[in-house]
Amino acid sequence: MTKNEFISKQAEWKRYRFKIGCIYGAGLGLFMLWSFLLSGMKDLHGTSPLFRVCGFIYFCGGVLLFLWLNVRRMKQLGAICPNCKKPLFFNAILTKNVIATGKCGRCGETIIND
Repeated sequence: MTKNEFISKQAEWKRYRFKIGCIYGAGLGLFMLWSFLLSGMKDLHGTSPLFRVCGFIYFCGGVLLFLWLNVRRMKQLGAICPNCKKPLFFNAILTKNVIATGKCGRCGETIIND
């Protein structure tokens, strides 16, 4: 992979990550509206047990789903180190290191061939 291909894959992954984050945020907003309407428009502080349980499940499930979708997308883009099998885009410092040196920041495997 060349440096330009790597940078374009990183930009595509960032767009995907932003899109998933917007969908998750919209879902969270709808959940908050639903719970507000369900409580009779008087419980604004989340004191009902239903709100707490559903909110906790939505938050934890959403974080796990967000991580899984991002790792899956990185694998589709080929942004996984062939040697150590770690994602290359999660850590900004390691990503900059790959762009600067052409090697994985964890194991030293060559990623970018110019």
